[in-house]
Amino acid sequence: MCGRYGIPLVGGHRALNDVIACWELFRKLEEEQPVDEFVNKLGYIRKFGPPAWSPPAAKLEPVELRYAR
Repeated sequence: MCGRYGIPLVGGHRALNDVIACWELFRKLEEEQPVDEFVNKLGYIRKFGPPAWSPPAAKLEPVELRYAR
């Protein structure tokens, strides 16, 4: 993704370098289309109910397992 968006990835797989690259990628994606609806969204498996530990600002979204047997 960094290559696609022209973000230099120097020293990849080092914690701080990966964080910087992710932040720059996030900024590029935000330029293309606002990402607000995806921030602070927490999916949980519907059959188990919402987690008791969810952060107060999180938007909880129930999901179904696609590949459950």
